[in-house]
Amino acid sequence: MEILPSTPTSCPWTKVWTPVSDDGLLGWVSTLEEAKRVRSLFEVAKEIRFIGEKKRGNFGSFTKPADVGKNVTCTAIVTPTPGRTPPQTSKTSTETPSLNPSSSSSSSSSSSSCPPAAPDNANGTANTVLFNQSTTVAGTMKNAFIRFKDKNVPGDGVAFMVMSKFAMTCMFGRDKSQTAAKRKAAEKGIQVEDDQPTKKRRKVRESKKKGCRARMIMKEVLRFPEFKIDKYTKHNCNAMSRDLRYALSGGEKVQYESRIYIALPADEMHGDLHSIGQGSSSVMSENGEYKMVLVVRNDLKMGKGKVAAQCSHATLGCYKKGLRIKPDWVKNWELDGQPKVVLKVQDEQSLLVLSGQATRKGIPTSVIQDAGRTQIAPGTKTVIGIGPGPAELIDEVTGDLKLY
Repeated sequence: MEILPSTPTSCPWTKVWTPVSDDGLLGWVSTLEEAKRVRSLFEVAKEIRFIGEKKRGNFGSFTKPADVGKNVTCTAIVTPTPGRTPPQTSKTSTETPSLNPSSSSSSSSSSSSCPPAAPDNANGTANTVLFNQSTTVAGTMKNAFIRFKDKNVPGDGVAFMVMSKFAMTCMFGRDKSQTAAKRKAAEKGIQVEDDQPTKKRRKVRESKKKGCRARMIMKEVLRFPEFKIDKYTKHNCNAMSRDLRYALSGGEKVQYESRIYIALPADEMHGDLHSIGQGSSSVMSENGEYKMVLVVRNDLKMGKGKVAAQCSHATLGCYKKGLRIKPDWVKNWELDGQPKVVLKVQDEQSLLVLSGQATRKGIPTSVIQDAGRTQIAPGTKTVIGIGPGPAELIDEVTGDLKLY
């Protein structure tokens, strides 16, 4: 397999994040929406899906809303611990990085990471947010481990806390069902062959898992620019960690920044198990999203149960047709969680127009005709299923319709 080195100029995701490595595989963003965008751009560029494997902590709960600018300075106020009188903190005199706070903010509930901000002066040049002990951030800060460097977070002397982690594996990763079957068999003293079905029923198709070890790692980090060491030594780290811990426990105003560091896998991590570009499909969605749309005739005034049954027929019909003509789209749709959207039209003619438009674009469709056993006449066209397929391609056909 020929592997081409990744360069920042050939990496579209570098326009979304702030890179911290020369190879374009490590960087950080300020919001969860930006992290999702980086993941989508990387998957489209490599044409390989990454599947969520493990989450530690409530990932995404500490980053600020999408409409708040980067490097917004937030302040946590933690109620002092009873019986403890913290000493005066000895913060370093080293100049801390400029935060360039944004002047815009969005409103949210008191349990959000960034409640409504209030400017520190009349000009509104600062964006400081206060928290009390009952909020998620302040309560978690008191028990989180203080670090100065990490495997996926480059150290610049600023103290930080890793609040949560999200690990994703390549779609050609290890076969968990086969691994679990072997483990259970080993406990019972039974040897299981690689090609032996894991269940008593007949094995429908061979697993596409190949044991690829490539992983995408996201870590949600809170940085404290006021607490920075000049030189990385054990003594300096312990002293600054103690100062920060006392500040958090003593009710001081502690400023912090929220970031999500993202470590992308290099092409070499996939090894020779599969080819780069063979993964998702030959034609991937620009934003990496796939969906199925079900369009219901609103003029028939069908009951809720009837509509549910007709939509089920359409879903199954589209799925079977998709497996025949667009199996890659079906696979990507399944990896996305099989999203479905139900829309409405006013007559049969509109239903047939949608069917023709979708068919000309190569999208799987299924028009359902009712048998006429209950509410409506036999042969009545009730629902059309469109997809699964790339979301933006389906929107070209159904983007103007309203929800049912």
